[in-house]
Amino acid sequence: MIELGLTAGPGLAGSERRLIEELVTASFGEHLQALADALRRRVRISASLLTGNAASALVSGLRLLAGRLGPDWRSLAAHALAQPPLRGSGGWRDSPGRDGGWGGEPVFVRRSCCLYYRVAGGGLCTDCPLAARGVPRGPQIRP
Repeated sequence: MIELGLTAGPGLAGSERRLIEELVTASFGEHLQALADALRRRVRISASLLTGNAASALVSGLRLLAGRLGPDWRSLAAHALAQPPLRGSGGWRDSPGRDGGWGGEPVFVRRSCCLYYRVAGGGLCTDCPLAARGVPRGPQIRP
C-alpha cells in the first residue's frame, strides 16, 4: 500500500500564483515523483505518461474549483503547467462552441496519451491528444 499526503506546516502566504508554485513543487515535485519512481521500478511505463496524468488531474481539479476561482482558474492552471515538474506536459486549444464553431472554452490537451482507449470498453479522454487528431471518441478495443 502506498499512502500519499502532505505534512501540515506553518502555512503559506502570498499570491495565488506563488501558492500554485508551492503546491506544484510540494505535490508533484516531491510526492508524486517518488510514487512515479517506485511505480517505474516495478512496471515499464513512460515518465511522460505519468506526468501527463498528474497534469490532467491538476487541471481537472482547478476546473472543478472554477465556481470559486472564476475564470482565473485557467490562468492558474497555465501557471501550474509552466512549473518545472509539469512543463511540456500539454497545452491549450479552443473547444467547439455551442454553435458548432471553434471558440468555446479553452481545454487542456495533454502531450501524451494515457492509453485508456486500449482498455476493453475504454475510449478517448477529453484531454487526449488523439482526439485533437480526429480519432473517434467511442469505445475501442485494441488487440
